[in-house]
Amino acid sequence: MLTQVIALNRCIVLFLTLYSSVLWAHGDHHTHKITQSTLEEIGPVMHANATVFAVLFTRHHASIHGYSCGGLSLQQAEHSLKVLKNLTQWDAFRINTTSALEQVVLCQGLRAQDKTIGGVAIPDKKMLLLDSRSSDQDLRHLFWHELWHLLESTISHDFVSNWNAEFGGYLKIYKESSPNSIVIGSGGQGYINRYGQSFAKEERAEIFAWFMRDKESLTTFLKESHDSILARKIYRMKMTLESLELR
Repeated sequence: MLTQVIALNRCIVLFLTLYSSVLWAHGDHHTHKITQSTLEEIGPVMHANATVFAVLFTRHHASIHGYSCGGLSLQQAEHSLKVLKNLTQWDAFRINTTSALEQVVLCQGLRAQDKTIGGVAIPDKKMLLLDSRSSDQDLRHLFWHELWHLLESTISHDFVSNWNAEFGGYLKIYKESSPNSIVIGSGGQGYINRYGQSFAKEERAEIFAWFMRDKESLTTFLKESHDSILARKIYRMKMTLESLELR
C-alpha cells in the first residue's frame, strides 16, 4: 500500500512538473512580459526642435500592459516611423496637449484578449499601441484616433458629460473594425461613420481623427448630407479643439 502511495505521489509530481513546463513555454511565447530590453526605441518624432514622443517596437511577441503585441522587423518599424514623422498637422500642436503622449509602440498585429484591434490608448502610461500592418493612411488615422483617447482623459469632464447628455443612440457594442467602417458617412444618419456608431467615445475619436486627417472632406460631407445632428457634434468638437489650441 505504501509503495502504491509513493508511486502515485511521484506520478502527481511528474504531471505537475510537465504541466508547469507547458504553461511556462506557452506563456513565454504568448505573454512575454514587457521589460526594458523588450522594447527598442526606433527614433523620436520631433516638433520645433523638441521631442514630442518616442517611437518604440518589439522584435518578438510581447504582452504590453495586458495587450498582445506582435514583433516586427527593424525595416517595418522604420517605415512606420517615417509615416508618423510625415504627419503635416504637427504645427497645430502645443506643449500643453502633447504632454499627454510620451511613447508610441508599434506592433505587428495587436490583440486585446481574443480580439484583434488596430490600436489602443493607455492614458496612465501616456502610451499608444498601434498595429503597423495598417496602410500608411490608416496608420495615420489610427494615430489620431487613439491620440484623442489620451487627450480626452486630460480635458474637462463637462465636455464628455454634455456630449453624452445631448447625443445618444449608440450601439454600445464593438464590431470588427475595417477600413470601410471609418469612411465618412458609412454609419447611419447623425453619425460620423459606422465605427463611430459603437460608442460615444469612439465617435469623438473618429471626428477628431478626420479633423486632423482631412478637414476638407469632413466639411464637404456636411454640406452635401445636410446632417444637422452630425453638424452639432462636429461643432462641439471644433470648439473644444480651439480651446485646446489644436485647430
